[in-house]
Amino acid sequence: MEKLVSIGMTVYNTSEYIEDAIKSILKQTYTNWELIVINDGSTDDTLNKIKKIKDNRIKIFSDSQNKGIAKRLNECIEASSGDYFARMDGDDIMVPYRLEQQVKYLEEHKDVNIVGSLAVIIDENSEVVAKVIKNAPQNIQQVVKSGGYFIHPTVMGHLDWFKKHKYDIEINRIEDFELWVRTFESSNFYILEDNMLFYRVFTATYRSKYHNSYRFTKRVLKKHSQKIPQRVYYSTVGMAYLKYLFFGIFKRMGLLNRKTAISTAEKTQFQAQLNDIIEKLKNRGGVCAV
Repeated sequence: MEKLVSIGMTVYNTSEYIEDAIKSILKQTYTNWELIVINDGSTDDTLNKIKKIKDNRIKIFSDSQNKGIAKRLNECIEASSGDYFARMDGDDIMVPYRLEQQVKYLEEHKDVNIVGSLAVIIDENSEVVAKVIKNAPQNIQQVVKSGGYFIHPTVMGHLDWFKKHKYDIEINRIEDFELWVRTFESSNFYILEDNMLFYRVFTATYRSKYHNSYRFTKRVLKKHSQKIPQRVYYSTVGMAYLKYLFFGIFKRMGLLNRKTAISTAEKTQFQAQLNDIIEKLKNRGGVCAV
């Protein structure tokens, strides 16, 4: 029998994109899944748009409170009943074969706890901007320097692993970074080399986000300081502080992005794939072409 995949999605004011995000799950070639959607106190029309999508595999939770992503992800994990747990955001779009490929990999590699993938960055208008490549870190120092192991919304892993390793609710914005730093040495991770997600990044970048990143990076590394050489600690915290301090300069220089340059040919290819997916999302029946 096909293993059940629980997909955890915590949403806050994603009204403009939530329908396409959920429909990209409905169009998956792998159909044995449940979607756990937790509305984190949205003040726009997000919740109403979710409720309009009728599928008995979708479970919606909403209590009108804003508790933050780490707390809500832990609630997603507790509400899940699958064999595997996958992450998804309310403004991204899954490639149609994402669940199928990740389940296949985990079924064939029983020793792997978590599998992620590459991702293609899109903007507010669903235009391909760049790609994100994660080269699997080989040690804890590389995990820290690279800003973590995975692109967070690409991950899938054993639900039991997530129940054992909950997100730290004291960490905001970089909750996934803390999780990978904490669990790297006791876990087995892998990154697929294919794109499995169109990852939406908004053009507007706010200085306050980098202030929070600096504060929480410092907190995470101090918490796990016994694992991390002092030079790595100071260089990582220092760079986070410099990005906050010189936000305007770094932004103009393109040093605030996690992007990898993309060729014209690749951009055209990925844009065509995305356009095809979006077009097929308008049609409720069937799955998107691979």
